[in-house]
Amino acid sequence: MAIAFEQHFERTPAEPDGFERSVMNDPESDYVWYRRGDEVTEATQWAADIPDQAAENIQKILEEENANDPMDSISGEAEFDEESHYQLKEHSDESWQQDGIAFRSP
Repeated sequence: MAIAFEQHFERTPAEPDGFERSVMNDPESDYVWYRRGDEVTEATQWAADIPDQAAENIQKILEEENANDPMDSISGEAEFDEESHYQLKEHSDESWQQDGIAFRSP
């Protein structure tokens, strides 16, 4: 399951970026920041088409397996934390196009 997440999902930022934060702090703005993506258990449930409880069990296992990642201390949130959110990666054919250009070039 972790491999499927790595290949098809990306964790979304837990905090607004600089631009979003400045818009939020603008007294004339009514912008409200919401974290993009779905909570990890919802994303798991959707991707694997499994019941809630099974998705929660998988999330707990993945969280334990990834608990000692040193990058987590930088971001403040571990991979597969129950609070983490994921969204589908946008796939493109850019690498295929670049390979085709390289192949056709003399």
